[in-house]
Amino acid sequence: MGKLDAGATERAAVGRGDSFGAILMSTIKKNILANLVGKTWSGLVWFVALPIYLKFLGVEAYGLVGFYLTLTAVLMILDLGFGPTINRELARLSMQDGKRGQMRDVLRTLESVYWAVALMMGAVLVALSPLIADHWLKPESLTPDAVRDTVVLIVLTIAFQLPSALYTGGLSGLQRQVLLNAVSATVMTLRASGAVLVLWLVSPTPQAFFAWQLLMGIAAIAADFEEAGEQERISRGAEDAEVPQPAVLQGLALSESSRTRSEASSLELAG
Repeated sequence: MGKLDAGATERAAVGRGDSFGAILMSTIKKNILANLVGKTWSGLVWFVALPIYLKFLGVEAYGLVGFYLTLTAVLMILDLGFGPTINRELARLSMQDGKRGQMRDVLRTLESVYWAVALMMGAVLVALSPLIADHWLKPESLTPDAVRDTVVLIVLTIAFQLPSALYTGGLSGLQRQVLLNAVSATVMTLRASGAVLVLWLVSPTPQAFFAWQLLMGIAAIAADFEEAGEQERISRGAEDAEVPQPAVLQGLALSESSRTRSEASSLELAG
């Protein structure tokens, strides 16, 4: 009788493990597909928009776009590793019971520090914008005032763009790549298409181009902030109801499999 019970328990354990494994694999496949589609779409949008930017802005003004991309890449390297940190911590804590409150604390702590760093860097670069415009970029056809104004807009755009790395890392750690790539692709599309319309219908100047980029940067960070708040509310509800989230499927699968195997072994020994 004990052996029969042990066999039934073992079969149930395998069934539960297969179910969790199937859900986990489904989540991984969705994440991979979402990342592939999102990155491909963003690259395609940029590839299509590039010659249009050049046509409206001209070579020298488009050089400011290159300066913006370079400065963004440099400052993203100096983000103190907050993005990977929030990714790792939320992924780790999400696989532990009763840690959702700690997840919120980690997010809010890193969020406040990251925003302080971003605003501080933005303030310093805005103060240095006349030196950057006059002694580094050295415009020829563009007026010095136009370049200085553009540099200020570039710095403000980057200041609002940097914290998005924190929210991106957090959503990735929670296995929300589908939502993350949907938002990123939408923002990229609006950035590119809106910039083309602004250059065509409003003013073909770098100031107009980066004013639109700044507006979209503020909209994007507002969307990220709202999504972070939504995840916090969902997390609180799940904590109260003890409902598992997609991010903890791997931990649940491992713990469930281990627990049921232990039960099966104990029954087998007892029989």
